Order: sequence, then C-alpha cells, then structure tokens
Amino acid sequence: MTRVAITLSFFTLVCGSLAAAAQPSTTAVASRALAAQSTRYVQAGADGTRLYNIADTKGALLVSVGSGALLKVRSENKEAGYLEVEPAEPVTVWVFGRFLETTEETGVLRVRGTGVNMRPKPSTSLDNNYPLSRSLTTGDRVTMLTRSNPEKALSEDWVQVLAPVGTTLWCRSGETKDAGADAATSFAAAQTAALAKRTQKQPTPKSGSTEKAAEKPAGGEKPAVRGELAEAEALYEAARTSAAQDFTAAKAAYNAFLAKSPTGAGAEQARSQLERIALHEEVRRLKSDRSALESERQERLARAEAQLREASLANDPLWGRFQARGWLERAGDGWVIRWAGKPSTELSCSSGRYDLSNYEGCQIGVIGAFVKSATTGAPARVDVRRIEVLDGRAGKP
Repeated sequence: MTRVAITLSFFTLVCGSLAAAAQPSTTAVASRALAAQSTRYVQAGADGTRLYNIADTKGALLVSVGSGALLKVRSENKEAGYLEVEPAEPVTVWVFGRFLETTEETGVLRVRGTGVNMRPKPSTSLDNNYPLSRSLTTGDRVTMLTRSNPEKALSEDWVQVLAPVGTTLWCRSGETKDAGADAATSFAAAQTAALAKRTQKQPTPKSGSTEKAAEKPAGGEKPAVRGELAEAEALYEAARTSAAQDFTAAKAAYNAFLAKSPTGAGAEQARSQLERIALHEEVRRLKSDRSALESERQERLARAEAQLREASLANDPLWGRFQARGWLERAGDGWVIRWAGKPSTELSCSSGRYDLSNYEGCQIGVIGAFVKSATTGAPARVDVRRIEVLDGRAGKP
C-alpha cells in the first residue's frame, strides 16, 4: 500500500471515529445534548403529527404537534412504520405518588425508585395506558402540575408532572419529513423557548387542594410578612435580569416567606415564583450543556487534526531516514512508538546500547533491523541500533 493510500485510510478512520463519538447517549437530558452532525431531525407533516406512548395504533395519544414542528429522532421501528422522537415542548405524564417525595423546592418532587413508569393517564388498568419508553430513577426531579385526588396522601395518589427533557414518544414515519441542515440549532432554540415560556405562566390554584385557605386576620397580612414577600420579589427580579442568573437568594426568601405564611395571602404567588425559578434554572442548565458539548467536540476535532498532521508527515524528508518514528511510551514490559494516535512499532535493543526508558515521552527516529513486519492488528517490531531525538517534549501529542 502506498503512503498516500495509508494517509487516506487513516483520514477515513479519524472521520469515522468522530462520527461514532457523536452518537446520542441514553442518559440524561436534553441533555445530555448530541453532536448536530450525527443526529437526525424530522418535521411534522402538513397536517401535523400525533405522538403516542407506543409504536402502535392502539397506543394512547399524548400530544399533537403542528405542521413543521421539529422532532429529534432517537430510533426507528421500520417494521411498524414508527419513529421514536423527542419533542421540543415539555410532555405531561402521570406518576404514582408512592415513588415521589417532596423537596425543599415548592412544586418540585424527587423520584425514589428505579424504573419508575410514566403513563399517559392516572391509572394502570386502562387498555392503552402503557408506560413510556423512558422511565425515571432515584434522584430525578420533576415539576408537579396537579394531582388526581388531592384528598389522598401523596403516596396513594397519581401525580401529573412535566416529563424530564429527553423523554421520547412515538409517531408515524409517514406523518413526518426530514428537516433541514440547521435543524439541530432550531430544535435547541425551540426547546429553550418552550421552557422559558413556561416560566412566564402563572399557574392557578387547583381545585380540591389539600391546603385550606386560612381565615385572614383583620387588616390582612401583617406588614412584616408582606415586606418579606416584596423582598423576595425584588431578589427574583434582580436575579432574572442579571447575567449570572443566580436565584439562590430569591429561593431562600420565598421559602422563608412560605414557612411563616403557608396559607396566607401571597402564598400561591410565592409558590408560582418558585416554579418559575426552577424553570429558569432548567433553561440555564440546558444552555450550559450545549456549551459543554460544543467544547468537547472542538477538543476531539483538534486531536483528530493533530493526528492527521502527523500522518501527513510521512511524506516529509525525515521520514525516509528511519525505520520507525513517533512518541516512545511503555507498553506492559516493553516499549512502543505511537504515531498518529495509534501504536506503529514495537522496539527492543538487543545490543544493550540504549536504555529506552531514557527516551520515554520523546519523539524519536529509530534506525535498526526489522524483527517482525507489521500485520493486520499488530505493529512491526524493530531491534534498535540508533536513536535520534526529534522532539524532547515529554508526553504524547
């Protein structure tokens, strides 16, 4: 094989590695975000697209999205003609309260249990009420919307929650079409906007709440308590308009207000603001995840380009002077030269002239005799007669 063919083969291998590294993870949220060039996106067709809990016409309809809405494809059931997709808009589902517990944040519940199901309806007996593909696990946090029967204890009731980012549903392949090249950016923007939109909504009290309104004292709430709520509002507004978007102080102020006045005037407002803060923080986390993913992608690209430059050096005048060239590193009880990101040659020195440990981490050129030629999956082996240090920097490129 010619040197040009070797270089082209390596370039193909590098590109393939980059594509494989960008495949989607099965964990986390929107998270835990994907490299745009390897993820497929589709758009809802002219009549929109219906999203179900399973890849079957007998499934329960959870939501319908309008024409042109972007969907991130997670998998495909070609036999059934369905795509498993993630919508940009949050999905509402039902979880049994036995697997949920309250947290320090009002309206936010923590999951306790592994493989906790999310269902379209508050029941396990309905024929088409199969659980979603994704399940919840201990530590997951979900935003509560309402309860099926608030008169019951939480552990005995069904709770409607916002499914975490990354939750998938199923739609018919024929109701979609492939999205454009900028779909990844547009989907991320739509997802962020959907979460931000929810922070602007002021939820109304749900009927049948277990919290009964306490009788207001004459003259209304005490001035000191009203002042604490106003202070919390000021802290929220300051955090919302700042670059840091740190709501720690505002959350503490709202929770302190609720501890003193859990059913008085302003309690519902405080709870609503805490829900908005949770959504603000979710938006911020999603943006941070996207930035981290892009940074990781740039690092992988830089490493691949460095390895490609090394592979291209095989054509320079120095290359022909040596039997092997690269960065020397230990491999078990022996030594190996690594070039362009992979081991190229095993080294030995039967004459004892060179102590190879003195050259560890350096880029060297080696002149010697081939003990074994390279084979598929195994590097060549060279008995060293002469070493020339080309780069004395310690470490691998």
